[in-house]
Amino acid sequence: ILLIHGRQDTTVPFTASVKLGRALKAAGAPHVSLHLLDAGGHFDLPIGFSLDKAWRRRLMPAAHKAFEALLSYVLTETTRRHVHAHAQVERSATGADKHTDTHNDTRAAMHNDTHTGTRA
Repeated sequence: ILLIHGRQDTTVPFTASVKLGRALKAAGAPHVSLHLLDAGGHFDLPIGFSLDKAWRRRLMPAAHKAFEALLSYVLTETTRRHVHAHAQVERSATGADKHTDTHNDTRAAMHNDTHTGTRA
């Protein structure tokens, strides 16, 4: 779960996302990631204000940082899931014992994908 919140939000305090992130983790949610943007607000801008160049110059670095965080998260999760699925297929195809070391299977699958150039 990716949470992104602007510290300058005057509509919903960023502390609400901090509390939500903690509650999600406490409830057992996997992969909770919170990114607070220093220059970010609530983004419910009046029409025309979003075209203001000064505003865009101030906010774009934060927007880029948020996008990079999102992209990194998606790529990490996609890779992790692909490697896990690949390892399961390999175990099924070879009839490997269900008690094999998953960590080693995952590392081997990552190594094979890296060297053969295969992708999901």
